[in-house]
Amino acid sequence: MKNATQTQAREWLLLMHSGEVQPQDYQAFKGWLQASSKNTKTYRDMEMLWRQTRHTNEAEMYVAYRIKQQVPQTGYTSIKRLSIWASAIAASFLLLILPKSHFFDVAPASQVYEAPKTEIRSFKLDDGSEITLGAGSKVAVTLNNKSRNVQQLVGEVLYHVAKDPNKPFTVSVQGSDIMVLGTIFDVQLSQSQTILTVAEGHVKVEHNQEIKNLVKAQRVIIGHNGQNSEISSISLSQFANWQQKRFNFIATSLDDVVKTLNRYLPEPILFTHPSLKTRTITASFNINQIEQMLDTLNYSHKIQWNKDPQGVIWLSL
Repeated sequence: MKNATQTQAREWLLLMHSGEVQPQDYQAFKGWLQASSKNTKTYRDMEMLWRQTRHTNEAEMYVAYRIKQQVPQTGYTSIKRLSIWASAIAASFLLLILPKSHFFDVAPASQVYEAPKTEIRSFKLDDGSEITLGAGSKVAVTLNNKSRNVQQLVGEVLYHVAKDPNKPFTVSVQGSDIMVLGTIFDVQLSQSQTILTVAEGHVKVEHNQEIKNLVKAQRVIIGHNGQNSEISSISLSQFANWQQKRFNFIATSLDDVVKTLNRYLPEPILFTHPSLKTRTITASFNINQIEQMLDTLNYSHKIQWNKDPQGVIWLSL
């Protein structure tokens, strides 16, 4: 049986991902998170599960459709009331497709590593490998006598894999398996794609029964819609630039850009209209140049922005 905190977390999850968040909604949400550490942890786990489960995208789309087609826009009160109904639908999808034991936790044999929001963290694994996680990134690592397995759940991860010819090292991410014996590579996961870049050694990636082999200074982009790029060469000066909080986005949806930046910023960027999420941009900037980037976005894409007294940045048409 779901407790009250889980129910409230689902309501907030639906509202915060609806694209219709108003300033007063965000302030109320922030107050709810700050009310207790249990609220914060429950919401974080709920959002993590939402992102990990591919079927929830269909649930979210269905709920958004029902909201748009059947319910008039009458302000926050109506959205809040509706969120109770809609979150129940989304929750039912999760309960149907996941066993109860997996509702919040990764398999017991796995060790979870997570970097806090705004912080980059490095961890040494028991096999001698090292992983560096971008802000808000998360992995689950399972090491045994025969293999080394990582499930990349959120964000950017730099892997320094210790050589061991008897124990292959596999990273599973959004339907792709990345296999190595010992090398250095970077995996950047977003909602729409996975970017794999190799700095040293040899990496094999398998996706939809297609196998690609990458070597030093090569990159491939794996689209979660089934479209993959050809292997391309890059300058290693661009490798894992997120470690310096520098980002390079090429024809990337604004939704993906914002979700990445929100893990590095102390206060979020939010949309006033969901149609903005599908806009694509190409940009290169450091996190401390965010306002200059937004000014450029305003000039090139006619997207307005403003920062409220709490430091939240709002994007609008």
